[in-house]
This record gives sequence, structure tokens and C-alpha cells, in this order.
Amino acid sequence: MYYYRFRPQRTLAQEPTLFHSLRVIVAFFIVLQWVTYVGFLLTQIFTDKPVIEIRYPFEEKIEAPDIELCGSNSELKFYSCVLTYYNNSKSVHEGCFRNDGTNYIVRGERPQGTTAYCHLFSGKHNVWFGNTTNSVRKIGIYYKILNISATEGSSMNIANIAIQLIDPNRNLIWDKSVKIRNQIDEVVYKDMKWQGNNFAGLANYSTVVNFKKQTYLSISPSDVKSYFGLRGVYDETVTIPSIVKYYPLNNNPEFKNQNYSGYIAINIETFFHEIHTEKRVRTVLNSFGVIGGAFGVAVGLYYFLFGDRKIHPWGIMHCLVKSGLKEFANYRNFPMVSPIEMENTPFLSSKYDSDRQFIHLETRIKYLEGLMGDYLIDIQPIKNNI
Repeated sequence: MYYYRFRPQRTLAQEPTLFHSLRVIVAFFIVLQWVTYVGFLLTQIFTDKPVIEIRYPFEEKIEAPDIELCGSNSELKFYSCVLTYYNNSKSVHEGCFRNDGTNYIVRGERPQGTTAYCHLFSGKHNVWFGNTTNSVRKIGIYYKILNISATEGSSMNIANIAIQLIDPNRNLIWDKSVKIRNQIDEVVYKDMKWQGNNFAGLANYSTVVNFKKQTYLSISPSDVKSYFGLRGVYDETVTIPSIVKYYPLNNNPEFKNQNYSGYIAINIETFFHEIHTEKRVRTVLNSFGVIGGAFGVAVGLYYFLFGDRKIHPWGIMHCLVKSGLKEFANYRNFPMVSPIEMENTPFLSSKYDSDRQFIHLETRIKYLEGLMGDYLIDIQPIKNNI
């Protein structure tokens, strides 16, 4: 770097020792400061904290979430599950059994040391909210708390169950094959495990739930492309935020006969999918621009103090072409100077007369003029004034 950017215009023999020493010291400190700044930028890249980009694409359909229903100190019984379709037709499933005999709701294992009785409603990727005939607009679940008094004494003055909505594709609680990949998964898992985002289903009330889909795309710990500012590999974590409202049940015969204690209605709030995406602020590619700017400032300061360096218009390709030429080859047009329409002239020597010497000098000047015109300076204004 010093040789190409900070070498002097004159040789050491032509430059005073003090001045040359000062040039070397200044160049050294400028390079040192630039290298230090590059190291700082590299540190910033590898300790970068991503920012969050939020967007809201519209989805034509959204899969129904898994619904966890947990009773406290009491088992639950499910009277029926009702799917209301987009055209307002209904499909009533007594006991929450599907048409093939399997159950929409499965019983889970009671966590050790707790009195929770948990069940999971799962559409098994066949229940979607959307605007087509086969899509649902509401999922209704009629449930019964078998031991009302035990439930009332456990927490609130009114019997209730705990409900939470879970991503059907990565159910961290119920699907043992799903592994925790990153810190976001860890937080979501703990929230679900301790039911930090749950809501209550109250006995004698209709619990109306409006949900939306929220996705967090976190940069995978093993991703390398993101450090270069490229779209890398993301780990997708889905949460289901909900708005809950309660309405008293009407006195229909089924409720009076105590066939069920409460009703849950699951509706979709919006088809706009909220996506949070991590984006790196400091990457290798944008650091190149910053590094280049810092280098320009460093070189500009040096040139301001000691002037510009010699112009070296030939690159590595010129050297490669030259090294490939055969011995005794014609070097007249190297390095790619415009050809001169003049016959070969003899060398400048005392054995030639003055006319021939003049012709040789004129030829050398034309070569120099061609070289300057091609690589160094626009000589057309000079020609116009001659």
C-alpha cells in the first residue's frame, strides 16, 4: 500500500533526509489509523445487533391454529365442535369426532406435579380460514367442566379453563419432534409451557376469540450469507396474538340441561400476515464502501501534505502482454501507444549527421506526445495552439 499510494515523486537521493523521514512517518500513521478503523468495522460486523423489518403481506388463506384447552382440578368433556364455512353452512361434529371417526381433540399427558387436564384441538392441516367455499370462518367448541366446584376453588371465583393458540406447523409443546433452534424459540416455548399468553374460557359464557398470524424470521445462527448483506437462512417462529371477548350464554335447552358449561368461538381477525424479519445493519459489503471512503480520506490527507504520486497508467495486463512477446519483437506500439506514421529512424549518435539526429529527436517527441495523449493528458488544446 505504501509503495503504490505513498511513494515519493522523487527518489531518496533527490529528497532531503528530514523531509523524506517526515513523509514516511506520516504515511505510517495514516496507514495505521486506517488499519485500526478496518479492524473496528470487522468487530462491528460480528457483534452486530439486527434491526427488525415489519411488513404485512395479504394471505388468501391462513391455517387454523392448534387450540390447547386445559382444565384446572377437573377433567373436560367436549360436547361438540362446529365448523362454520365461508358460505355460512355448518358442519356439526358430535363429541368433536371427524367424519372418519378420529377426534379433532386429543388428550395430553398431565404435566408432572400439576393438576392440569390439557387437550389439543388440531385441524391436521385440513382446516383453513379463507374466502373460498371450503374455508371456514369460525370454529366453535362446546365444552363441559366436570367438577365445577374444584375448578372454582383453584383460582377464580368462576369456573374457567385455560386456552392458548399455537402454530400448527411447529407445536413446541405437543410435538416432541420439534426442536428449539434459537433464543426466540426458547422464549415462545417458555411462554407456552407456563401459559404466559393464555386466556380464560369462563363457564356460563361464550368466549369469542379473534386471532391473527404473526411470524418472526430470525437469522439462523449457522447462516453466513447474512454477514455479506445477502438474503440468508431464516428460522421461522409463529405466534398467534388474540383479542378475547366474553358474552353470557343464552338459555337454550342444551345449556339448561347442563350438556355444556361454556362455548369457545375462534375467528380470524385479519388476513394481513404480520412478519418481523431480522436485518443486519453492518455487513461486509456495505463495510467495503465505508472502508473505501476512509481510505480516500487518508490518501487525500497525504496528497494534501506531500502532493500526488507519480502516475502509473499501466496495469498487470500490460506486463503480461510484454512478458509474452518474443525476443527481438517490435516494441514500437508497446504499451499500446497510437502508431506513428513514420519510417524507422536511426539511433541518435555522433556518426549520423544533424538532419538524421533531428529526425530521431522528432520521432522520440512524437512517441512521447502519443503516450501523453493516450494515458496522461488531453493534448488537443496544445495542438490547436501550435
